[in-house]
Amino acid sequence: GPGGGTPPVADPTHHLVVLVPAHDEARVLGSLLGDLAEASRRMPSEVVVLADHCTDDTARIATETGVTVVERTEGEGGKGAALRWYLDRAPLAEDEALVVLDADNRVPGDLLERFNDELAAGHTVLQAYLGVSNPDASSVATASALSYWASNRMVQLARRNLGWTADLGGTGMCITKQALESVGGFGTSFAE
Repeated sequence: GPGGGTPPVADPTHHLVVLVPAHDEARVLGSLLGDLAEASRRMPSEVVVLADHCTDDTARIATETGVTVVERTEGEGGKGAALRWYLDRAPLAEDEALVVLDADNRVPGDLLERFNDELAAGHTVLQAYLGVSNPDASSVATASALSYWASNRMVQLARRNLGWTADLGGTGMCITKQALESVGGFGTSFAE
């Protein structure tokens, strides 16, 4: 916008359900939930932590922040199974979009506003920018950072320029109910 400020946020077309599947993530969950508190103040949403087969304080920490906590102790392990399990019990309404974030993510305060703007523009599958906060920490961190940088620039940007949907990275993704149903929901693989 003028003066370099953030452009106005479009009127919401979807209610955002932010789902954080978490298996023994007590050590890192608080940072993400702090980020989401700011993002939710700017763009109201429902934040749900799915404490999946946890043996630590993940559920307690999430409860103390005031978000909705759902505990899963049954069924097969894995993020894909947890997402299916949750959506079977709490299906999305027609006007809802699912945002999936990993418990160790950090997100900017305007993430939900940006998702809202893209949904209002007619997009149905969105992927947030993925990066590594400490690319110099180790050779593995450097390799991960290089992979994300290449994907963000060469894959995601190219797909957007072609008018295609985003290539989903498993976290930082936003999917409308209609888009999720069109592919049959989350599959049966170990990952989502």
